[in-house]
Amino acid sequence: MRKGIRLPQEADRGAWEVGALAASAIFFALSFLYFAPLWLPDRGPFGTDYLAATYIFHDFVRAHQLDLRFPSWLPHVFGGLPVFANPGSTFHPVFVLGNLFLSTERVMAFIFLVQFWLAGIGMFLFARELGSRSWIALLAGVAFQFTGITSSWIYAGHDGRIMVATMAPLLFFFLLRGIRTGSFAPFAGGAATLSMALLSFQIQNAYYLLIASGLWAIFLLHRFRRGRSLAQQGRMIGYGLLLIAAAFAIASVNFLPFLRYVPESPRGDPGGRGYEYSTSFSMPPADLLAIAVPEQSGASIYAVDPSTGRMTRPMFPAYTGPNPMKLHTEYLGALVLLMLLLAWRRGERDPILLFFTVLSLFMISLALGGHTPIYRLYYEIMPGLKRFRAPDLAFYVAAFSAVVITAITMEKIARDRDDAAGKGIDLQGRVLKAWAGLLVFAVIGGAIAASTEVASAGMPSRAGGWARFALFVALTGGILVAWVRRSMVTNVAAILLLVVTLGDLWVIGKRFQQTTPPTEALFMPDDLARFLRSTPQPVRVWNFPGAPYRGQDDAFLTHFGIDLAGGEHAAPLQRWNEYVGAGEGLIPRTWNNFIEFPAFLDAASVRYVVSQSELEAPWLEEVFRGNSGIVYENLNALPRTYLVPVAQRVGEEEALSAMSSPDWDPRRVAFVSPEADLPLPESGMIEGSAEVVGYGSDQVVVRVHTNRSAVLILADNMYPGWKAFIDGVEYPVFRANHTLRGMIVPAGEHEVSFVFRSTELRIGLVIYGVGWALLLGYGLIFGITALRSRRKVGVA
Repeated sequence: MRKGIRLPQEADRGAWEVGALAASAIFFALSFLYFAPLWLPDRGPFGTDYLAATYIFHDFVRAHQLDLRFPSWLPHVFGGLPVFANPGSTFHPVFVLGNLFLSTERVMAFIFLVQFWLAGIGMFLFARELGSRSWIALLAGVAFQFTGITSSWIYAGHDGRIMVATMAPLLFFFLLRGIRTGSFAPFAGGAATLSMALLSFQIQNAYYLLIASGLWAIFLLHRFRRGRSLAQQGRMIGYGLLLIAAAFAIASVNFLPFLRYVPESPRGDPGGRGYEYSTSFSMPPADLLAIAVPEQSGASIYAVDPSTGRMTRPMFPAYTGPNPMKLHTEYLGALVLLMLLLAWRRGERDPILLFFTVLSLFMISLALGGHTPIYRLYYEIMPGLKRFRAPDLAFYVAAFSAVVITAITMEKIARDRDDAAGKGIDLQGRVLKAWAGLLVFAVIGGAIAASTEVASAGMPSRAGGWARFALFVALTGGILVAWVRRSMVTNVAAILLLVVTLGDLWVIGKRFQQTTPPTEALFMPDDLARFLRSTPQPVRVWNFPGAPYRGQDDAFLTHFGIDLAGGEHAAPLQRWNEYVGAGEGLIPRTWNNFIEFPAFLDAASVRYVVSQSELEAPWLEEVFRGNSGIVYENLNALPRTYLVPVAQRVGEEEALSAMSSPDWDPRRVAFVSPEADLPLPESGMIEGSAEVVGYGSDQVVVRVHTNRSAVLILADNMYPGWKAFIDGVEYPVFRANHTLRGMIVPAGEHEVSFVFRSTELRIGLVIYGVGWALLLGYGLIFGITALRSRRKVGVA
C-alpha cells in the first residue's frame, strides 16, 4: 500500500508469531479472570432470557447430545415445534465441546470465556496485520475484547449475539491476509471463522457481519489491484466466494431446515411484518451518548443477589429512552474516544482510516433505524432487512470499527512521536487539545446532569457517571500526554494504558455480569411443579395470561417434562398462533380462542390452567392451591391422543371458523385439511380407546383399539416431516383441526408410531460433518507442511 498503515514484513514472521502466542495467553488470562465468578461452585450465570428459557433448552439439547443424538422436535412449548425453528448455538463447536465435558450451566460460562478470548486474539491479529506494533495491537485487543456492547449482552444471556460480534476482527484479519498475500490458507481460516458466526444462528448479527466483511473485501480488492492480472484478481474473488460457500455449507445444518420452516412461521410473509415492526428496536439518537456516559440515558438492569438470585438495586439510572427496555450499553471507553478525536488531521488521506470511518457511520445509521429517514431507503433496497426488528444490533460493527480506528491512530501517534523532531509535527499540541476537549465535555456534562438531576435514594447518579468518565479521561489522557512528551517511556505507558483501559471497561461491563445460585437450586420444583409432575403424563398446561404463574413467557415447567400451551420461544408455528387466537405478534400475547371457545382448549388437550389469582368457569375445577399458584383442571379436556368418529374436509381458511361455532364438539367431529385425500369416516359411533404408551421428543407411540375406522388425533402440532406407522407400515398423516396431527386408523388393535424425520436436517448434518472434516484436515496438512518447511530452512 502506498499510503496509510504499513503492513508487516515477512522477515518479522518469527517475532510476529511469538508475539501473537504471548498475546493469546494474555487474552485468555483476562477472559478467565473476567468470567471467574461464573465458575465458582456456588454460582451460576444470570441472564434474563437465559433463565427464562435458554438454560432449559440447552439442558434439553445437552441430554440428547450426550447420547449422540441431535433432537429435531421440541415438544414442550407452543404445542410442539421443530428444534431448528430456533436452534440457537446447538451445532456451534464451542457449545458442542462444552456439552461433552461440562454441566449445562457451565457451558454458558465456557462460551463467554472462549468467545471473549477469540475477540481479543482476532483484534490483535488484525491490528498487527494493519501494521500496528505489538503493544498497540494488545491494547486494541483489550479495547474490543471488553467493549460495552458485547460485555452488556451477557446480562440477557445473548450468547448468539456475542458469538457473531466477537468473530468480526478474526474474519477481517483473514480477508486482509488472504487478499494481501494471494494465498489460499487465510481464506480457509476465514471460512472456519464465518462458519462459527453463522452457527450461532443469530441471523441479524450475522447479516451485518456479512455486509461489513463484504465491503471490506471489495475495498481490499481495489487497494491491491495494481500489479495484479485479471486472473489473479479473479482467483481472489473465487477464494472469497468459496469462503462464503463453505461457511454457509457448514451452517446448512441450521439453515436448510430453517428455510423449510420459515413459511410455517410468523415471519413467513415475504414482505416482512411492516416498517413499524422492523424499526421497533431502533437505537434512539440520545443513546449515542452512552459511548461515553452510559449513565446518562440509563439502563434497565439490576444487581442480582448471588445467594438468592433475586434482583436488588438498579445498576444504572432508570432508562429514559423510547425502547421498551435497555439491557445493553454502547460504551466505548476513554481511550477509544480520545483516539476518535485524534484520528484525522488536516490534509491527511488514509484509505483504511477512511474505510472504517465510513463503515462506522453507515452502521450507526443502520442502528438508528426508524429514528432517521435514511433507514426507509435501507428497508426498501437491502435484501432481507424487512424480516428483522432490532436495527440497534448493528452498533457492534460500529464499535469494532472504532477500535480499529484506535489501533490505526495509536500507531500513527507512535510513529509521529518517533519522527517528531525531524518533521516538526505538533504532536503534543494535538493530544493536549483532544484531552482538554474531552475533559471539558465531561465536566460540562456532569455539571448539567448535577443541576437537573433529582436525587433518588438507591438510584445511581447520572452526575456520578459523568464524574467516572472524567476520571478515566484524565487518567488516559494524562498517560498519553506524558508519553508523547517523552516524560514516560513506552513500556511504562503501554502497561499503564492497558491497566486503565481494562479498569475503564470493566467498571461498566461488570455491571452486566451477574450471578445466581447454581441452576439446580434455581430450578428446584416448587409445590405447583411437584403437583403437576405427579399427574399422569404427558400433560399440557396453560399459564393463564391475566394472572400468569412465574410470568407468561416463562418455560420453567418444561424443565420437568411438563408441556405448555405457551412458553418461551422466538417463533412458534404460525398455525398454533392462529389456533390460540394470538393476534399479529410473533408469540401469543392474546389467547382469544382459548378464552372465548373452551372447545379449543379441549381439543388441544389442555388439562390444567395455572394462575396466580382465582378463576371462575363451569368447566374448571380447582385441584391444587399452594404458595406458587392455583391449578385448575379442565374437566372437558381430551387426552393427548383420542379417537373421533367423523371427519370433514374444510379449506385452509375455514377450519378456525368452523371450530369457533358453539356447536362444535371435538369428540365427535374433526376438521381435516384438503390434503387428506383419503376415505374419511362420516358417521357412526366408536367403541375403542387410544393411549400414549411412549412419548419422546421425536417419536410418540400410541396403542389403539377401535371397532371401526376412525380419525386418530394426536394433540400436538403437525409439521412436514412427521410420519405415521401402523404396526410398522407407513400410513398418511395429515393436519386436523387447523394445526393438530391426525390420521385414519382401521378397525382393530394397533400400535401407532408418530416419527419425526427431517430430510433437510439429515442432509445438513452430513454437510456439516464433511465441511468441518475438510477444514480441519486442510488445517492439519497446512500446519505440518509449514512446520516441515521451517525445519528445512533451519537446517539449511
